[in-house]
Amino acid sequence: MRLLAAASLLLALFLASAQQPPSQPQAPALPPQLALGQKVYLEKCALCHGQKGEGGSAHPLVGPGRLRGYGDALNLFNYTKLTMPFDKPQSLKDEEYWAVVAYILHLNNLLPKDLVLSAKNAKDVKLTPSR
Repeated sequence: MRLLAAASLLLALFLASAQQPPSQPQAPALPPQLALGQKVYLEKCALCHGQKGEGGSAHPLVGPGRLRGYGDALNLFNYTKLTMPFDKPQSLKDEEYWAVVAYILHLNNLLPKDLVLSAKNAKDVKLTPSR
């Protein structure tokens, strides 16, 4: 009787595991500043600039040379803080503005790996792709 119960349990476990869909590889989690930037971007920017910065009713934010005119991340931060969101400029916390700018740089492959963008280092982050 015990043998039959054990066999039934093993069969049930096998069938349950066989019915599970294969797990999809997950993208690596974003560092905290980029995760915040993505969240704020999707809530406050994506409506006009597109889900991935591709543009919409406003200019695209992602693409070759798209941010070059700002020169460095500090200028981009200052412009963004003074003018965005379009309907409510200067309405975010500085931490959120830094996070959004970092996220936009990340989307453009312009954010140095492991850098937490801030007023202390933004002038050094140039917005032209390295050659």
